[in-house]
Amino acid sequence: MAADMTGIVVGVDGSADSLRALRWAVDEAQIRGSDVTVLGAYEAIPVRAAWMPDTDYVELPVETLENHQSALEGLIDKTLAEWGVERPAGLTVRASLGGARELLLKAGETADLVVVGSRGASAVGRLLLGSVSSALAHNATCPVVVVPPVSQA
Repeated sequence: MAADMTGIVVGVDGSADSLRALRWAVDEAQIRGSDVTVLGAYEAIPVRAAWMPDTDYVELPVETLENHQSALEGLIDKTLAEWGVERPAGLTVRASLGGARELLLKAGETADLVVVGSRGASAVGRLLLGSVSSALAHNATCPVVVVPPVSQA
């Protein structure tokens, strides 16, 4: 991440639960008079090239992060329009290379608040797959809000 993030940081991955977190963050930012940074994590997963058996991994093209940024911007604009909400002046969208946990924990070092959605994973699911919201709740250096799924709201 190029610059420290201040105000409210919300993790968005395109899921319905992350968009509920976005809505909560935008509403909270209006109450606080705060900026909102929408953070979308993009993990470049190295791929072994089957047609090039002597190579280790093929690097993904640089434009994939730019494509992710563009898609994330489009998703945010479309979602805000569906809600009938104008894009707040203090809202920025940033796609960053890395894992969601690491990026949101890093953002939390300078943010006032980090907001994420919860998919409501079971204990077994969290054990096997890990949980961004759990990692944030246990390790963030700023307050964290986990917006529950609709079934738990």
